[in-house]
Amino acid sequence: MNSARDTFGHSRHTSTTAAGNYVEGVTYFGYASRTARAAVALHARVAMYKVLWKEGENASDFLAGMDQGVADGVDVISISMGFDDIPLYEDPIAMASFCAMEKGELVSCSAGNDGPRLGSLHIGIPLVLTVAAGSIDCWFVGTLTLGKLTISAWSMFPARAGVANERLIYNKTISVCNSTQLLPTDPYPSGIIMCDNTWPFRKQIATIVKSDLLWVSSSLMTLKSEYKFFPFPGVVINSKDA
Repeated sequence: MNSARDTFGHSRHTSTTAAGNYVEGVTYFGYASRTARAAVALHARVAMYKVLWKEGENASDFLAGMDQGVADGVDVISISMGFDDIPLYEDPIAMASFCAMEKGELVSCSAGNDGPRLGSLHIGIPLVLTVAAGSIDCWFVGTLTLGKLTISAWSMFPARAGVANERLIYNKTISVCNSTQLLPTDPYPSGIIMCDNTWPFRKQIATIVKSDLLWVSSSLMTLKSEYKFFPFPGVVINSKDA
């Protein structure tokens, strides 16, 4: 869309984190009903500059957006993107942030959501305020019922679901959940797959989504609060219950 409109949703997400008034009764399909508000400035005004397009991520577009923000006299420039594997002296964000700093602008950038190591940064430019994601004090509870056994677990699947007459399947090869071919042939034609924590949770979720499974029980995993993508019936249970 050849306008400043956001077609992906990321810019709306980051904008409402920065600015936005109180909204009562906000839920995610019934989870976590409460009042939402901006984390930074309730009554701030947002000027959005679109610098990412279907054609790709170009330094010239980014620099043009930063220049325009400085020219418009914004107070804070917030950036939730980055250029991978570029030296600091060639990074468009670093160069533009230096120019913005000379004009008295505060530049804030996201630290990024990827590792691989604890404490690693997507953007670690000394000229900007690097902001890490926070966590919330919510526990999104799902209930797993297996016959007479009931387990409270973590889930964000937004509906009730039931599967009858299917076996529980745990197999060291299959339960890594790193292949879309989870149920290739007999002796496992169908069933409820239990994934263990030998592969990154996010990658397991993405792999399972691409497979032809209808139901997956995700067990033996360490909960990470930033993972909210849960497109199929399933739960994350602790090691003791597993």
